[in-house]
Amino acid sequence: IDFAMPVAKLVAEYEERAVAALEHRRDQYCKGSGLEAEVVAVRHRNAGWGTVDWAESHAVDLIMVGSHQRTGIKRAFLGSVAERIVRHAGRRVLVIPKSAEEGGDSVED
Repeated sequence: IDFAMPVAKLVAEYEERAVAALEHRRDQYCKGSGLEAEVVAVRHRNAGWGTVDWAESHAVDLIMVGSHQRTGIKRAFLGSVAERIVRHAGRRVLVIPKSAEEGGDSVED
């Protein structure tokens, strides 16, 4: 059985949905502000380091990153991508908390 194609297709579909959701969120935050923002899907085995590396190589002024606001044991085991980016980006980082209205699992989870 060839699992490679179904997995690759699922990853591509998930990435499309995630980018669309982030573009919508970007439009909400930047509307009428005169700011320009680009949504980028960074493929890296570690999301935090991948984001930092990409930002450095593209001279990014500001990184916007979402946060699940996990604490305690969950944070210890799952880590914090947002925290890694804030600590290592060497540039401004805007951390946007997940709102209560968003609730459980979403494309960003």
